[in-house]
Amino acid sequence: MSGLKQDIRFLEYDSNGSKVAVNSLFDVQTGDRKEFVANSHAEKVVCQLQWEYYGTSKTFYIANVFFIEKGKTITIDLNDHTLTSNSNPIK
Repeated sequence: MSGLKQDIRFLEYDSNGSKVAVNSLFDVQTGDRKEFVANSHAEKVVCQLQWEYYGTSKTFYIANVFFIEKGKTITIDLNDHTLTSNSNPIK
């Protein structure tokens, strides 16, 4: 969609619920496939989405917490069926 800018932040948490890292992807487009390596202390990830459309912005979260398994890859698909929330699902 013309005029739409999408940024994604991956908030990484340890087993105590403390944030240990934040990874960001900027200006993500539909169909993009991106990868990053999580912090070695991270055990779960929350995705925060930031949309900006002609000067109006909205921040929301994917309503799932994604658990990290050492040596495994997590695939997170964003589509019309992705459940979102206005609040962080870890809080």
